[in-house]
Amino acid sequence: PPAAGAAGEALAAAAARLPQRFEHCLVSCLSPGAVIRPHRGPTNKKLRFYLPLVVPPGGVDACGLKVHGERIPLVPGRPIVFDDSFMHSAWNRSPAARFVLIADVWHPDLAPREVALLMAMQGAFEASLQHPANASAANPYTTMAHARAQGAVDGAQLWTGL
Repeated sequence: PPAAGAAGEALAAAAARLPQRFEHCLVSCLSPGAVIRPHRGPTNKKLRFYLPLVVPPGGVDACGLKVHGERIPLVPGRPIVFDDSFMHSAWNRSPAARFVLIADVWHPDLAPREVALLMAMQGAFEASLQHPANASAANPYTTMAHARAQGAVDGAQLWTGL
């Protein structure tokens, strides 16, 4: 429907204005009765921006988010930002679906050159997935070397100035 297209365009425009965007943005639908078990990101390199769009009635007992032990009610239009490395979970015990915009942004304490290095490492990892025989999940340096050899990462740009 045209309204859905306009809403999608508005969401894309809002996501594009986020500072230090991490290149990870999605609309998440949590079905009735669904639970996202407690989990955490591997590092504190990013913050998670969480914007409730459609929230079923019933308060935090019906539909909510828990970050670092704190239960957070979801209110449509009220953003939540948290460190992805903190333990977090979500639930929807209501009979209706829940929709939120999720976008990751680089941690504001990171310097631009640190962000550039982390972006290059992420690009190298993604490039290594195209060549599984060269990938080494246990060793990011090996992954970087293979990606550099394949031309997926500009080695001179990556290592200078750090």
